[in-house]
Amino acid sequence: MRTESTHSGARFQFDRIEVQGEEARYRVTVSWAASTSTSAGESQVDVKLRPGVCTLGESTNALAPWMHESVLAFARVVAKNYDAEAGWPRLVHRWRPAK
Repeated sequence: MRTESTHSGARFQFDRIEVQGEEARYRVTVSWAASTSTSAGESQVDVKLRPGVCTLGESTNALAPWMHESVLAFARVVAKNYDAEAGWPRLVHRWRPAK
């Protein structure tokens, strides 16, 4: 079984856990495979979103700066694309290569 990946990067999964009017709360799970420079890991962070605004909570494990920036960037896109008729997406997945 291969435990080390030649592709470095992380998977970002946004799970909607609460909606109150125009505000939503997501639990973001960031998962990454082992590479030559890092061991495999996972971290979670809660994100509050309102149309055009996002606020990040504390992560369960320290995220690399590029991972933290990616969570924030993806959260901003979800908040920017909020539509009152469609509501907040239930689940969002993204992959981003390491910087």
